[in-house]
Amino acid sequence: MDIILIGITLLLINFIKTAESNAHCSDITNVQRLDCYPNVGSNESGCIERGCCWMPNNEQDGLPYCYFPKDYSAYTVVSTQQTKNGFIAQLSKLNPTYYSDEIKNIAVEMREETSTRLRLRFTAPSQPNRWEPSIQLGNPDNIPIENVQYKVSMEKSPFGLKIMRNTKEQEVLLDSTGSLSSSFIVSDQFLQISFRVNAETSFGPGEVEQKYPNDFETWTRLGLWGHDGDPHSYANLYGTHNFFM
Repeated sequence: MDIILIGITLLLINFIKTAESNAHCSDITNVQRLDCYPNVGSNESGCIERGCCWMPNNEQDGLPYCYFPKDYSAYTVVSTQQTKNGFIAQLSKLNPTYYSDEIKNIAVEMREETSTRLRLRFTAPSQPNRWEPSIQLGNPDNIPIENVQYKVSMEKSPFGLKIMRNTKEQEVLLDSTGSLSSSFIVSDQFLQISFRVNAETSFGPGEVEQKYPNDFETWTRLGLWGHDGDPHSYANLYGTHNFFM
């Protein structure tokens, strides 16, 4: 009798976990799906190994079958330090399952540089010599900056940011909080952060010929920064950087 009771208990626990997992997957609409397996060869076993949801759907071309659940392991804020023009937050992820080389501890710096320019910088304290693009953005304004046109708020668990207009209405421009926190990945060869944008349509991005405007009401993948040019020595040919929206 004891063995039967134990077996029933284990079965019940497994059923509850499965039901909870299904709930975290089924609550996500098609347009909210964040691709958990963007590389070639997406399959159910590989998707589940990453801890993601697998749900085939033939209603729309390009819709990812494998996507992040709402309860996916995410970064949380361990500590924050205020600076003269922003803050530095230390983040930690306890159980990363996406890539074996995910960086568990990272830092994010929010820096107000001008009244219309905000800089977000993500670094890995364990890799102080990690390469960074040497892009010249222009000198920052003197502190204190006058008439700053944006505001930033941060959620700590899970980590997420909201960037808003500095007006009475506080219109949200970019939002990485809530379910989007789960898709924030930092590893040696894969970097990803997701934002909601306050728009229903868009133009561009990059050199592209397509229907205008881009419709954000359906799931779409757009390559960023397409560039064309005549072939010549020591220069890139036509291509699109591996940045997607």
